[in-house]
Amino acid sequence: MELTGDNVKNLFEECLRENSDQEKIEIDGIVIKVFFNKAKIMEHKEEIKDMLLQLPDDFMKSKGRGMSFLNMCVDKEGRQWTDFHQTQDMLFCLGKAIGMADFCIADKEVWKVMPGGMPYIFIDDTK
Repeated sequence: MELTGDNVKNLFEECLRENSDQEKIEIDGIVIKVFFNKAKIMEHKEEIKDMLLQLPDDFMKSKGRGMSFLNMCVDKEGRQWTDFHQTQDMLFCLGKAIGMADFCIADKEVWKVMPGGMPYIFIDDTK
């Protein structure tokens, strides 16, 4: 699946928990907290993985070992795929739900000393 803002938003909405009877995955993103439908996340795992692997090598655990969330708006070809941090956070949350994305430093108190007050994140491309 191509990494675009529309594809991320559509997949994010598709994976949201619809009712309390469904098994959920709770994710804390950078600025959002979300509850995903676990079955939907597993159904779309490969699509999420495909989009994450389109991010620059600096984000990949096996290569750059992490990069600022602020740089997540550009893909590995140098194209800007979104204008909105919220959309980036949606992709991060989807990645975290499948165990491929995480914070380099999880302590939010430390983020304020990082560029733009934003965390560094990594994509585990070894999975």
